[in-house]
This record gives sequence, C-alpha cells and structure tokens, in this order.
Amino acid sequence: IDVVSATELSLHDFQSNYLDIKIPVIITDCMKDWRCYREWVLASSGETQSPDLDFLSKHFGSSVVPVVDSETGEKTTMTLSEFCSDMYWERASEEYIWKDPARLLYLKDWHFTKEHKQYCAYKTPCYFRDDWLNDWFEKDERGVSNSFRDLPDRDADYKFCYLGPAGSKTRLHTDVIRSNSWSAQIAGRKEWKLLHPKYSSLVENEQGICHMQDFEQSESAKELITRIVQYPGQIFYVPANWYHQVFNLDNSLSINHNWVDSSGLNISWQYLTQEHMIAERMIEDIRDLVSDDEFAALVNRNVLLNCGMNKQVFLTMVDFILQHMSSPRRATFSQLFKQGLHPV
Repeated sequence: IDVVSATELSLHDFQSNYLDIKIPVIITDCMKDWRCYREWVLASSGETQSPDLDFLSKHFGSSVVPVVDSETGEKTTMTLSEFCSDMYWERASEEYIWKDPARLLYLKDWHFTKEHKQYCAYKTPCYFRDDWLNDWFEKDERGVSNSFRDLPDRDADYKFCYLGPAGSKTRLHTDVIRSNSWSAQIAGRKEWKLLHPKYSSLVENEQGICHMQDFEQSESAKELITRIVQYPGQIFYVPANWYHQVFNLDNSLSINHNWVDSSGLNISWQYLTQEHMIAERMIEDIRDLVSDDEFAALVNRNVLLNCGMNKQVFLTMVDFILQHMSSPRRATFSQLFKQGLHPV
C-alpha cells in the first residue's frame, strides 16, 4: 500500500489513483494543525504517542459514549469519565495501562463532532470532502428526520471518535452500506488486515453475507490479505467493499469517517439492492397475507433496520445533494449512476 505525503498528492491524483479505482492509500502530513492531534496526547509519550485520558475526561467527561467488549461484542454505554477512570486504567510514568486484559473495552462510534461542534478538533482533508452521506446528514435535517423516523437513534452523522487500550480490536467487516472510510490516527499504532473485494466470496455465504469474525477462520482468505501498520499522524483511506479488521497495538485514539463519494454511488446501491432482495425472501411466506404496498413497506423497514439505510432513503439523499450541493464531479457520476438505476 502506498504511503504518500499530502505535500505531494493533489486532489486530482488522489481521485484518479486511489478513490475512483478503490485502492487503499496512507496519507501523511495532513494533521499537524489539528487541535486534537496537539491536545489529546501525552506530551512525553514518544513517537507512537499515547492518549491523554485526563485531558479527555476533564474536557468531555460528561459525554455518554458507546463501548463494546472486543471479545464478546457486548455493547453498553457509559460516560467518558467512567471509561477513562481508574476503574479501568492505571497511570504509569508516560502512559496509561488497562487493568483487565481479559475484558478489553473499546469506545467506538462516538459522534464527537456532532456533540462538540464548537471545539473544532480537526478539519476534513480535501481528499475526503466529496461526501454525500455526511453532507446530507448535516444540511438536510428535516429530510434525515423523516427518513429515519423508524430509527430515532440513527439521526446522526457518520463521523466518529474511537478510543481503546492495546489489544482492543474490531471484527471482520465492511463499512456501513459499503461506504468508504478514512481513519486518522491520533495516538498509538493500529494493525489493519484487508481483503480485496474480488476475494469477498471467501468470507461470505451464498447470500453474500459475511459469516466470519476473523480472517483466520478462512485458510484461503488469510493467504490473500494485505497487512499494514498505521502510525500516529497517518490517515488511512479504506475503499468501499474492502473487508477489514483492526487490532490496536498500543493504546489507540483515532478519528474516523464513513463516506459515500460520487464514484461509489453504484457500490452502495448494489449493496442495498442485494439487501432488498434478501429481505423480500425472508418474509416471502406472508406475501399473500398483506397488500403489495404493505409488503413493500415491511421490506423497506427491515432493510432500514438491518443496514441503517434502504433504497428509498438512499435516493432521497442523492436527490437532495444534486439539488442543493451539486458539483461537476457529482453531476457526472450521478448521471452514470442513474443510467443503471432500477425502480425501487
């Protein structure tokens, strides 16, 4: 995987060489001016840097954050102060040490930016601003609320903060609605394992659903994965449709966005179409018991619950962006997308 400095990577080159052909890349020299990169790390923690839990707890401790057990997948919530407390950590000379290695908790999917808008922790690099998903969530409050009225907890963006001890991890997955992601490492090192989409069938069942938690469960897949270590100050672009899993080599802190770019509209649409067909098959036995409209409504609702979006909501997003936030790039790719579009 290429490692490229932002000082040598134009937006056009990023789009041509990585984004539009969905190839991963690590970008450096993007984060030096970020407030979180200066303030959220211990000053004496060395090259790999360590999260400053005292600072985070002092400034954002009242935030209620989502936490998951890395081994069991069990989810819970707690305040950031509780997560950063001596209940779980002990302070060493230049870092914090997690007390219970048998129960590694990982703070994931915290909507920091939405909750602390005035703090201005970071600025999205130019490479990742063709972001239909978050643009829609931020600019069309009424449309988002209407689209997710059956999912009140989903009325938020796809901008997250992750914080976890050494050894915490994320299981094998692709990102929501087969979106891209970018991950900016603030502190600690992450080990990534990735699988090119052409090998996806090695970890999926006949319905195209991933049935494994780790690449190690597939002898064929683990021979084909790409491994990289991401260091503080690096941003990793993970393209749509790439299966991946993450292991924190050190106490780790990162900023992560899921995002759908113009060239990826068709990928998300194909995924939602597949999920729509699966949802239809799952309730086929009641088709004759309800009207066509009722059946369609049930299918759409089930896809929304399972995927966080369905085809109707996706088209609502596309139409809003084209009406209110279009650009030459967006207009060009949306035409290609709509040429292959089928009715909902």
